[in-house]
Amino acid sequence: MDNFNDLEKQIMSRVLELASRGLGQTRTNPLVGCVIVKNNRIVGEGYHQYFGGPHAEIVALKNAGKSATGATLYVNLEPCNHFGKTPPCTGAIINARIKKVIVAMKDPNPLVNGRGIRTLRRAGIKVEVGLLKKNAQQINLPYLKYIRTGYPYVIAKIATSLDGKIATRSGNSRWISSTTARKYVHRLRSQMDAIIVGVNTIIKDNPELSAHSYQPNPIKVIIDPYLRVPPKSRIFRDKNNIILAGDTLSNLRRAESIANARFIFLPLNNHRLSFRRILKELADRSFNRILIEGGGTTIAEALKEKMIDEFIFFIAPKIIGGKDAPTAVEGGGVEKVSESTNLNFLEIKKVGVDIFIRAKPVYH
Repeated sequence: MDNFNDLEKQIMSRVLELASRGLGQTRTNPLVGCVIVKNNRIVGEGYHQYFGGPHAEIVALKNAGKSATGATLYVNLEPCNHFGKTPPCTGAIINARIKKVIVAMKDPNPLVNGRGIRTLRRAGIKVEVGLLKKNAQQINLPYLKYIRTGYPYVIAKIATSLDGKIATRSGNSRWISSTTARKYVHRLRSQMDAIIVGVNTIIKDNPELSAHSYQPNPIKVIIDPYLRVPPKSRIFRDKNNIILAGDTLSNLRRAESIANARFIFLPLNNHRLSFRRILKELADRSFNRILIEGGGTTIAEALKEKMIDEFIFFIAPKIIGGKDAPTAVEGGGVEKVSESTNLNFLEIKKVGVDIFIRAKPVYH
């Protein structure tokens, strides 16, 4: 039963708004916002701004100062009760003499998992849990997946014509989607830890894959089993690049000729790199929000290994046609319609002249 009033819901909505400001900055840490209220007035607020930085509660308590005494603290995730990169938030909350804490959801991290709430209650602080819980879960889907599985959250972005083509038969793809849709993608990139792209996309399109006017720019990850990427590709204008290549002797030698890139050498299996292994390597390096931007082969491999958590489609009002024009998902495909990957549509809207669809795959 929902025992929270409208004002409390408004304040927690503000908490979630603050939390979302950390998109693209917190890596494997959760998005967390915090608001401190006294006498129905906000006296302090903050959010977790970057990986390894102060937690939201600490920022809000600092802003509130002495006004925190006897106040109510709102936070979208259970305060931590352990020493990590920063001291535990529960101690700071207790020392500030907060009277009441309202938490949207418990933290499933085994290091927390109810311990923070119990510590606050033992200190005499009233704690209520569950305000806008579903909203809080939604904003931290990548964190929740990482805690549960150890793998990052993967979004595949696809821009197609109405007949499902991502380029013409000659390989031309500029531009299928509208200017408005491309600006949307620039902003989306800034909210990601890394962008994954196959080497064929680099060779054919020579993209820069930047966030343009938005910040920060994510790491670019190039899947290139045999190191075919041209050293003078536009993507290397930015130093934040990782190349995933096969652990062959020729690759090790050729890597010396490519500047502005870090290399991860992995074993090849049937001339391919395991997408699951790629994601685990990225998670181990604290990359947790991943955007796949193509091409069709890369998306097919990720889908085959059931590693895509969400799709974002931009469908342009264009017909390209041609049996040789590439499609969004290449590879061998399935033999029967019953073997298809079904999608649950989460959101459908217009972005410029294009149709935007956000969907979640349902794996067999």
